[in-house]
Amino acid sequence: MNIKESLYRAVSEAIRKAAADGLIPAGEYPAVKIEYPRDQKFGDYATPVALESARILKKSPIETGEILKKYISSEAPEISDIEVVKPGFINMFISPD
Repeated sequence: MNIKESLYRAVSEAIRKAAADGLIPAGEYPAVKIEYPRDQKFGDYATPVALESARILKKSPIETGEILKKYISSEAPEISDIEVVKPGFINMFISPD
């Protein structure tokens, strides 16, 4: 499995676990996308899942991103840092190791 697939699984699992813990409602969410940011200063990979889920969750994308952030980091040890930035992207930095 490559890093992009690993991050896809980590974000998908983060949504599932956050819903199981009652922090976000269970239900249908937009498809998880793992993208390359336009500028390297925004991380190695990014996902707009918090932004795309805002209307469903009736929460701000930043709030949703902060909820998912802790779950993503626990699911993907290859991530050295995660930032949640406006308008609702979750930027992920991969550890050099």
